[in-house]
Amino acid sequence: MLVRKRCLLVYELVDYPREEPHLPKNVRWAQATRDIVEDLFRHDPRRKETFLRFIDRGYYGVIIYHDSQWMNYGWMSMPDTCGPPHLPVSIQQRHACWLFYAHTLPRYRGCGLHKYSIQLRVAHALNTIGHVRIYTDTTAENTAFRKGIVSMGFKPEGIIHTVELMIPRVKRWVWGSWDIDAEHPSLDGGANS
Repeated sequence: MLVRKRCLLVYELVDYPREEPHLPKNVRWAQATRDIVEDLFRHDPRRKETFLRFIDRGYYGVIIYHDSQWMNYGWMSMPDTCGPPHLPVSIQQRHACWLFYAHTLPRYRGCGLHKYSIQLRVAHALNTIGHVRIYTDTTAENTAFRKGIVSMGFKPEGIIHTVELMIPRVKRWVWGSWDIDAEHPSLDGGANS
């Protein structure tokens, strides 16, 4: 049995720049469907199993790829689904979209793929739902992500403290609370972000 405590900085989208995102040449993106996940993650059973479970739960996923190699992925809970599984149930039940579980392969970092993935997920939420609150979270140490999302129109919206109890490959439970008024640590010694 494992116990893990986390401190997650929450950001809310408040000013979405409506610029058209651009992908590098020969790079494509697709909504995560069972067929796409089975194809692009056939040699990665852990991710494949996780992503198929996310699809079953109604989450919206975006996968950026070149030929048959995935480069980046990102997921989003929708208002009619539970929020991300790493959050306490009380927060999962909020009527909102929540960007979560995103990753870029190290050799493709610095190309803007993560920003593009965020833009695709935000555009999907705004185009299918209209007015909806959109959140994301990260750790204080992830300064590159924090700077990136602030530049995309997200603002700090408090801190979530969680305690997770996990029996690997069996079950996990997450408890915690969201202090919406808590300030984020500064990014460069200046104002809080």
